[in-house]
Amino acid sequence: MNDDFDAIEEKSTGGNWIPGALALLALVLGGAALFFALDASRRLAPMSDSLAEGVSGVVVLEDRIGQLEEQIEELAEATEALKGRVQRSAAYSSQNEKMIRKLVEEINANRERMKGMSEVSASGGAMPGGGSEAETSDASASSSSASTTVGSYTIQPGDNFAKIAEQYGVSLQALLDANPGVDPRRLQIGQSIVLPSN
Repeated sequence: MNDDFDAIEEKSTGGNWIPGALALLALVLGGAALFFALDASRRLAPMSDSLAEGVSGVVVLEDRIGQLEEQIEELAEATEALKGRVQRSAAYSSQNEKMIRKLVEEINANRERMKGMSEVSASGGAMPGGGSEAETSDASASSSSASTTVGSYTIQPGDNFAKIAEQYGVSLQALLDANPGVDPRRLQIGQSIVLPSN
């Protein structure tokens, strides 16, 4: 009977090692799984951080792009305003050129008239307009109603009725009366006016 008991005891101790080995294997596999999980987590943490940095970088870039687009719009508006100014300046300079050309033409015409008048007065002959100086002053006298005329005067730069009246010793009112169709505020160089007798 002792032999049977020893045999049963040997069988029972020999069969006990399988669950222990399975438990040990499970423990080793669990440890390995824990190790790999921790290692994967450690490796993924920098990737997660760099991904978060990338996302925040994209947000920063989008903000910067938005700011640049606003600046581009402002520059486009400023460019349009400058184009308008350049066009207005070109128009003004074109008008100024026309006015300067017209003034040069008037100055040249006045020079020619003065040359002609000086030649006529030197020779005592006819005026360049076709009649004599006396005929021209007679025509001017007939256009003025009440005053008697002495002659005509060609407007020079800087002239006004008060200056002309003082220069020729006539009253301002007489000069105005002798030139009813002339606006004294809009005298033009080369314009001819009537000089009255006082």
